[in-house]
Amino acid sequence: MDYTHIVFGDSAKGSLKYFFENNENDYSGEVVGLVDDLSIGPLYKIDEEEGFRQRIHWINNLNKEVMPYFEEYSNAVEDSYTNLNDINKTHIIIIWHGNNANDQVGLRYLLSKLENKNIYEVDVSQNAIKFFRNEAYIPRALGECSIENIEKVILNMKKFDSEKLENLKNDWSRLKDSKENLRIVENGEIIDVEEDFYDSKIVANTGFNFKMAARIIGKTMGESKHLVTDTYIDYRIRKLIEQGKIKYQGHLESMRDYQIRIQGSLNQFFEVIFGDKPSKKDEDGFYHYLLENKNDDLKIDVTEINKWTNDLLENKLILSYNDENIFSLILRNEGREIIQINHTVIDRVKYKIDNENSKKIILYPDSLRGKIIEIKIEPYIAVALKNIM
Repeated sequence: MDYTHIVFGDSAKGSLKYFFENNENDYSGEVVGLVDDLSIGPLYKIDEEEGFRQRIHWINNLNKEVMPYFEEYSNAVEDSYTNLNDINKTHIIIIWHGNNANDQVGLRYLLSKLENKNIYEVDVSQNAIKFFRNEAYIPRALGECSIENIEKVILNMKKFDSEKLENLKNDWSRLKDSKENLRIVENGEIIDVEEDFYDSKIVANTGFNFKMAARIIGKTMGESKHLVTDTYIDYRIRKLIEQGKIKYQGHLESMRDYQIRIQGSLNQFFEVIFGDKPSKKDEDGFYHYLLENKNDDLKIDVTEINKWTNDLLENKLILSYNDENIFSLILRNEGREIIQINHTVIDRVKYKIDNENSKKIILYPDSLRGKIIEIKIEPYIAVALKNIM
């Protein structure tokens, strides 16, 4: 029998071709890849020439913005659609897919186009496989499977039954009328979301201090339960730069050539939270707040450091920071220093209100991975170093 395997993305194509070239297998055959990522970009009337051209135009603009080799990639996208039309209709067709939006949209698209009745599937997300240190892992895509895993997941191959085929084709009829540009898989269904779906996570990962954009992109992808490409996250970072929500330094030619940080600083954060600010820095370049809970109320003092007295410092939380977001604190009680934290670079900060009577400042130190500094300011002052939950 002759087999043609269809996969989604260059990584999946490379993995499967390598597997067949280096392993004897009864199902060896041609490997065809659909390069286009159908989880992003317009799908509206993609089955018609005008709709298809609109999609290619959108893809070209995205690639031109984030890829120095965009023309080569854009040509590969168009060529992959042409290659689908050249598939031998007498072959048994095997479509490899996983639990991610690109594969699932692509699966529906292919089934609407293929007239061949001998269509099989390999669902790489159907079963858990042994992964690092023998822990069970469910791959979201073929590209997440090792060569050893491919030999196991190919055993999941089965022919599409007529009811499933019909349901998937009907779902494609819904998708091709969508006017959104981003899709995710949620509870087994493909749903449309706004283009800025990942923006809040990008901003949360970025922080006050400049870091390589590639590092933020990798962190955002790793934390997402949805499979998303580095190209799309890079694209969204550039939109956030255009909107003035993120600053950059370096060159925007590729994600490895520039660094980013969010707008804002500890100085601006404390000014907003406390509604007051120190009039000037001390001789070391630090600003200071003196905090105290008194008569069930938070007292905020910005007395200049050269005017501090022992009486003034009694039962105080001293917060200190500079323009480089280096932070220190001292908690004093009855003439003793209870807690002291010295010169820690803060990457980001949150103000959290658990209820009307509980308010906290949460600092994320750049040098203490997996840790936070939690400062409770109401109903009483307390400081704790905690693991990130």
